[in-house]
Amino acid sequence: MRKQRVHIPSYQKQMPEIFRIIKYFGNTATKSQIGFMMMAELGVTKKYTDKIFRDCGFALSLLKNFEIVEQVKQSVWTLADKYKNKSYEEMKEIIKEKYKDYYLR
Repeated sequence: MRKQRVHIPSYQKQMPEIFRIIKYFGNTATKSQIGFMMMAELGVTKKYTDKIFRDCGFALSLLKNFEIVEQVKQSVWTLADKYKNKSYEEMKEIIKEKYKDYYLR
């Protein structure tokens, strides 16, 4: 029997998804909620838990540097007031621009 190949998006591609997940949970979510929701959406098994959570942590750190999310306390993240009313599509573009600016400075 052949193993099915699993595609896990890069942390850069996870950033808009993390925004959407935090918004889904009422603008505040824990890292566990974000990670497990990401795993459910990707349809991956527990085998990929470490990779998903590591990538989520890195993506959350970048989103914090971009001032899109704030860390309320350990492992609890909230959207910055400025972005709470933005749509998923708007945030995809904002994140893309901020990511470019961040690495071009």
